[in-house]
Amino acid sequence: GELVIASRDDLKQAMHQMFDETKEVMNFRCEGGYLPDIDEVKEVYLELEREDALDVICLGRYGISGTADNMMIFYEYNLETDQLIQMKEETRSLLAQAESQINVEGLSDYEIVCAVNDYLCDTIVYPESEPYAEETHTAYSAFKNGSAVCDGYARAAKLLLNDYGIECDLAVGECIPDGGHAWNLVNLDGEWYHMDVTWNDGGAEWDENARSAYLLVTDDFMRQSRVWDEAVYPDTPAEPYAG
Repeated sequence: GELVIASRDDLKQAMHQMFDETKEVMNFRCEGGYLPDIDEVKEVYLELEREDALDVICLGRYGISGTADNMMIFYEYNLETDQLIQMKEETRSLLAQAESQINVEGLSDYEIVCAVNDYLCDTIVYPESEPYAEETHTAYSAFKNGSAVCDGYARAAKLLLNDYGIECDLAVGECIPDGGHAWNLVNLDGEWYHMDVTWNDGGAEWDENARSAYLLVTDDFMRQSRVWDEAVYPDTPAEPYAG
């Protein structure tokens, strides 16, 4: 049957399904006076990117066109769709494999977060030079090749922590002066804290505490090195997580 979209929730569900099925085009009809525009599509995409680190990956361009009776959303991926489908399927087994190597039995949530941070620092290396391969933005490459850029680290962390029952968000912002960056927010004991596995993995050779430098830290601490749309993400307490 024909797809009918009458609310932002409908739009979100439909866009999510496009990602789940790695579809490039979706046609639909609008009802009830609801008429999404490109700004709404972008907002929903950014929400989906935060919520689903497995399926919402490698999107290059997207757009919306048409009239209420006949609208279309298109996605243009940065990789061939059959390659993406294959990667997503493999990511599920790679995730299970990673989990078999992290022993979380009897650990508290805090200890699990530390174990995941350590595991990713042990197993992933940031690629040496640009241009970075498209898949380095994914958990797939983080787990399979041990190679990832910041959002690949962050997606891998999110998938692991979510599987362990710990809420974990994907944060996107800008570092001063290096530009775009991604990291995580993690919920422990009902409060949110920042975790930047990429930066925790940056300086281990020269500082034995480097791995925990960006582990469960505050908004104030993060503001020293970056900016992000703070209205969109949860706030942290004034003090870092005490462990």
